[in-house]
Formats: sequence, C-alpha cells, structure tokens
Amino acid sequence: MHSDEFKKGRSASKNSAEEAIMNTLANIPTNGRPITDGALIWNRLHSEREEICTALLKERNDDADLDEGGREVEFKHRELLQARLRQLDDALDRVISGAYGHCSDCNSPIEAPRLTADAAAAFCIECQQFSECEHHFRTL
Repeated sequence: MHSDEFKKGRSASKNSAEEAIMNTLANIPTNGRPITDGALIWNRLHSEREEICTALLKERNDDADLDEGGREVEFKHRELLQARLRQLDDALDRVISGAYGHCSDCNSPIEAPRLTADAAAAFCIECQQFSECEHHFRTL
C-alpha cells in the first residue's frame, strides 16, 4: 500500500513538473510574439543534447586506437562537444526558469532567426558581438 501511494505521489509530481515546463514553453517570447510550439524547442534542444552525449561516449571508446596526434585532435573535439553540451544544458535551464528567448545580458528578446539558427543562443546579436569583441581584445 505504501508503494502505491509513493507511485501516485511520484506520478503527480512528474505531471506537475511536465505541466510547468509546458506552460513555460507555451509562453516563450520571441520579438513580442509567443512561440506556439514550445515542445518543439524542448525536443530540439534535448535531441541535440542526446546526440552529443552519444558522440562523447563513442569517442571515449574509440580513443584506444589513436596515435598521439589523433588523440590531441579527439581531445579538442571532445572539448568542443562538452562546451556545446553546457550551452544546451543552460538553454534547457532557461526554458524551465522562463528566461528562454531573452538575452542573458540585457534581457531583451532574442531575435527569432537567431533562435532558429541556434536554439541554445543565450545572447541577442548586439550582446554576442560585444562579448566576442571583448574576448578578442583580452587575448591580444
């Protein structure tokens, strides 16, 4: 009997969490208009995340046959995959918190074409360009 109560409670909390996510997704702003199919965004982000996780696991298993140069290339590739994974996780967090579609710096809406090109974009074009220029000058 206790097990049945636990399952019901777990099911109810799972449903309420899913409802909260779907409500957030339904109200994602893009240039003043909500995106009508928020589930599409969630699925797109999550699908890419799964592909990257699969690629990381595959690379880990394939490293044994590589020479030193090949291992260095694979290491750099793995770093890029891990960085993208962090971007996707951050985007999923923004979806859950209700901040998805807004610039992480200035809080203005991120342009729809930018989100279409990269669903994990965290910054509007202006803030992204500023950040890249700032990074470029730091490395000089």
